Amino acid sequence: MCQRDDIWIWSLLRGMNISEHDKALIAMRNFALFREKRSNVALLWKNRAQFTRWWNNLLEAAQQRTITRFPREYEDFVTEKLGITTRCLWRSFRPVGNNAVPLTDENGENDLGDILGSSALLQSLNTVWAAEPQCYIAFFGSVPTGTDSLSTSWVQATAAWICDRYS
Repeated sequence: MCQRDDIWIWSLLRGMNISEHDKALIAMRNFALFREKRSNVALLWKNRAQFTRWWNNLLEAAQQRTITRFPREYEDFVTEKLGITTRCLWRSFRPVGNNAVPLTDENGENDLGDILGSSALLQSLNTVWAAEPQCYIAFFGSVPTGTDSLSTSWVQATAAWICDRYS
């Protein structure tokens, strides 16, 4: 999930407002921060290649182009279908937001336009970010050792939920 030296994500996870009754989400945060109880927590994917493979499988199975959020009712549905507590943590980050950042000269004069228009790198950051995993799916409890079968079951259950909800 996060690297041992990723202070930024640690601060976001520590700052999450989590209900004390949501034991699974608390366990997910503690797993990410403190590597607690590894045997009782499993992430659906652990790297970009796995994410891309399973996410594309899901989009194909659900006949969707994009998926932006899974509500709590989705987590309850998948938990019931798979028989293991499932939580989805969406990352809420944008490398370049909607607020314009004006450029000026050293004296604070002469409006030079928005910083976004001055850099090809800045213009491409949102596109690069969109290809990154936007969420993590975590399982809590007695996690099966074969994650491929769990992932396949997750794709089927999630596709069924999407098709039922949007058809």
